Amino acid sequence: MGDEAHWPGLGRSWLLPVAEPYASYLRRGLKTADVRGGHWGIEAGNRLWLYAGAPTSAVIACACVDDVWFFKPGATVPWHLRRRLVVTRKGWERFAGRRLTVVGLSPLLPVPAVALEALRARGLTVRGKSELRWTDDEWLRSEVDQVLEAVRHVRKMTPRGRTALAVALEDVRFHDRGAGQDMDAVRLAIRALRPGAK
Repeated sequence: MGDEAHWPGLGRSWLLPVAEPYASYLRRGLKTADVRGGHWGIEAGNRLWLYAGAPTSAVIACACVDDVWFFKPGATVPWHLRRRLVVTRKGWERFAGRRLTVVGLSPLLPVPAVALEALRARGLTVRGKSELRWTDDEWLRSEVDQVLEAVRHVRKMTPRGRTALAVALEDVRFHDRGAGQDMDAVRLAIRALRPGAK
């Protein structure tokens, strides 16, 4: 059930929606911090789940908060933080005259996508930053571990076996909308193994 040992961050955990392409920049390590208006209760060492906005619409990474900086309205954000943030001049104008929180993220662990539909079915929202209950954090870890386990099994199959499995899964999906999370996990694993998949 999503063992804590190999997950970045401890204690409180947060779900943070980030618009594209900035979410992808974070996932690839081109951007290593994010800025938000207002001051909130996130702390260094907390776990943060990164939700990428449309068109991705899924949780794509898990990270440990390595540091947090708070700025009063009108304060200048140091250049070394601006380099980590990768924010355009127009982006900075949105934060003019507001209190700011800059969150540094390291390390960042890319994870198989947990789709918006699954989050909604769990009762989670992705409007603004939100603190997760421990049970929701455990659920996210379990969802990701399930897909990774499916990937390990599917990698051992022959190409013909993968194709047959994909056809069978689509048939189950068509006839039984409530096939369950196991089917979704294997379907995601097969998709990840297709040529050209990222």
